[in-house]
Amino acid sequence: MEIRSYIHKHEYKRSLRTKNKDHAVRLSRIVKIKIDKIFRLVRKYKMDWYATKKLLDKMAADLFVAYKEHLFLHGVYPDVVDDYPEFKAEEDADYFLELKSLPLEYTADDGETEEELVAYYGGVELGKNVIRDILWKRDGGGRLSKIDSVKQYSDKIIAENSLDVSAEEYEPFCLKVAEMLADLYFDRRQLVKGIKEGSIRLDVNKNESSIEAGKEQKEIPLPSSDAHKASVTFQELIDLYIEKKIKKQDWGDITFRGETQHLNSLHEILQYIKNSDTVYINQLTADDAEAFEKIVRKLPSNRKKNIYKDHTISDLVRMERKGDIPAENYIRDRTYNDLCTLLTSVMNFAAEPRQGFISRNYFTDLKVKVRDAVKREAFTNPELEMFFSTELFVSKKFPMNFAWRYWIPILMLYHGTRLEEVAQPFVHQIIEQEGIWCLKIDTQKEAAGDQKKTRVKNENSVRLIPLHNKVLSLGFLDYVRHLENCGATKLFPDLSKLTPKGQFVKHGKKVTAFFNEDSEKENKKSYLTKCGIKHVDTNTGTKSLICFRHTVQKVLNDNPTHIITEKIDQLFGHAPQSIGKKHYSGFSLGTIQEVVNLIDYPEAKLPWDSSSDYHKIKFSWEE
Repeated sequence: MEIRSYIHKHEYKRSLRTKNKDHAVRLSRIVKIKIDKIFRLVRKYKMDWYATKKLLDKMAADLFVAYKEHLFLHGVYPDVVDDYPEFKAEEDADYFLELKSLPLEYTADDGETEEELVAYYGGVELGKNVIRDILWKRDGGGRLSKIDSVKQYSDKIIAENSLDVSAEEYEPFCLKVAEMLADLYFDRRQLVKGIKEGSIRLDVNKNESSIEAGKEQKEIPLPSSDAHKASVTFQELIDLYIEKKIKKQDWGDITFRGETQHLNSLHEILQYIKNSDTVYINQLTADDAEAFEKIVRKLPSNRKKNIYKDHTISDLVRMERKGDIPAENYIRDRTYNDLCTLLTSVMNFAAEPRQGFISRNYFTDLKVKVRDAVKREAFTNPELEMFFSTELFVSKKFPMNFAWRYWIPILMLYHGTRLEEVAQPFVHQIIEQEGIWCLKIDTQKEAAGDQKKTRVKNENSVRLIPLHNKVLSLGFLDYVRHLENCGATKLFPDLSKLTPKGQFVKHGKKVTAFFNEDSEKENKKSYLTKCGIKHVDTNTGTKSLICFRHTVQKVLNDNPTHIITEKIDQLFGHAPQSIGKKHYSGFSLGTIQEVVNLIDYPEAKLPWDSSSDYHKIKFSWEE
């Protein structure tokens, strides 16, 4: 509602020009970045920036075409004043924007203060050398509107296009015009440089014997992109970084949502450090990196979800200094390191030669040794007995849609899989190969172009896992056939990748919530808690479903037949350690089946091992 009057639309639509849903999802994120950029400008300046930018882009394109025609027609740089009056404004604008990259070493003296200048530029932070140059070298004070060439050209645009620009909007409008002109200035010089490097001589018309009776051609300076790169903000860098990740398909749906949230948090932190809504990346220093480390280490963990969610970074820093944030609530080392890794990656992207926004990345070597790492151990035999002695497993009492509560722990217990590997498969990923029933773990799509698909952690995770004899004897294949008869496509239809609100989550999110997560707020106890298994124990470490993977690892390592590590790695989807195994196909399916069937728990008193009549108990779909 607040911006409709400025963009003259009730909704913003863009055609993605594709019928492929996966491709459309990626393209929509790129479009969202561009739209958000326009909306930020509208909210900041309360001005019709969409129409203004569209107009300026068209003008720049038309001017560039006219210049190009002049260049190839006459072979000389056009006369600044007579032929193209906007050239003077271009040069002044380019020079002004380039000054932003200079080091800060001057404090405004008499006359207009730095605060006043910043206010005139709509919150745009100016370097002190910019202020020095504007105050000392330019007539008329320190505003772009007082640089005659820029002012005249801005006024010309306003008049000829009947733009409604208020006095408050005039200065930021001049700034946008200056940026457009600087871009045009750079593009024109790039054209000339390309012609020069292509060895095409810019001579006069061949019918003439000289250039105006022997006058030398005007020398054209080589282009410099510093002026453009000097004004790149951290928000713009984030947009470019996300766009790159989307185009390269480095991020899945869930990763995209999580990393975008982290990037927004990083932006908020840097805004606090620089004490400005606009953070220019070329103005970030080693001191800022040190401040980042000191501040972030003492921010509360999950601050967007708990009692701190309504507080700004500034509020939280003040609270921490007063001692209102207990040390046990500080951000975890692992989370802090994840933020550092992401920030380092973003700034390295800015320093790449293709971008060249900065010459040096100060945000490196910020990570700390993880002291609060979660230690996960294998389940003990008594704990396994406690886990599988409930009505869920003893009496097989559960409705069909909750079949995952029964089968997922059993599949993890006998195969050592990751949770997501058994939560997300399709029915057709249960296959028979070489006479062996297997779970096929790889990337799968339900239908061409459908967003519903399975993902793997890495290329080593793609594998066939032979199903354990115990799992087959418990009736797993009968369950799969029942799903096929019902027309189901997912192995566990109740586990969706999309929430009712349309958010992407892991398929195993519901599984984790049921088995692992207690909630005081909802007065809810997890399955592990109800079983009497402690989530955190000083002797046995933290317990959750992933501990089944550690349990299988321990059982195989302790096996008296001394199973070689490479076989276990292949079963677990780990990268092979030896060079030979890295270059060859690995062990046969039969060999891995032998390893799988060595997984056993004779001392755990599991219900299917303890009762000979267990197979007589029927599942709900068998009754």
